[in-house]
Amino acid sequence: VLDRETPVALNCRVNSYESVEKYSLKYASASFPDIWLDKGMEIPPMLPAKNFKISWSLKDMPEVVDYYTVRLAAEDSAGQSNEAYFSVLVDTVQPTVALNAPQGPMWAGLATIGGKYNKKQVEKIIVNPGNAAAVLGKQNRTFFAEVQLQEGENTLTASLTDWIGRTATASRSIRTRSAKRESARRPSQTG
Repeated sequence: VLDRETPVALNCRVNSYESVEKYSLKYASASFPDIWLDKGMEIPPMLPAKNFKISWSLKDMPEVVDYYTVRLAAEDSAGQSNEAYFSVLVDTVQPTVALNAPQGPMWAGLATIGGKYNKKQVEKIIVNPGNAAAVLGKQNRTFFAEVQLQEGENTLTASLTDWIGRTATASRSIRTRSAKRESARRPSQTG
């Protein structure tokens, strides 16, 4: 589930429909597995049919990123009960990634490129040129990678993939100088 604004339609089925006296539908998050809620669920007071839909509004969910377990419980006229469970992954935070601006002149050759991202649940960030897997600083949501820069114009790209497969990309063009030409222009340091 990627959007908190659109209610989720849950398709439910109760096999012994004729003898069901009461039923309930509740959910618990992986963060708080012992707390069962029905907030946001539009549940008819009586079972409308053997197959029915429940509308679940996510606007008031406790967490915007979490696993949720949904439980459908039914009890028949003889007092026998049964429960069915399923899991839903809710992540409504769209991923973003940004590349840091270079500090000072950039030289051709191996360079460390870094940046920031917005969420903890990141699978990977790939930095180009070079298709380099970035090292992720999960605590402060930063990353860096070593890439090989050519002399002249270079396009840097950071491509982020979050834990459910959504992507975000940032690009920046930079101009590098040749380390060989610059060292030829500088006076000798020997004395």
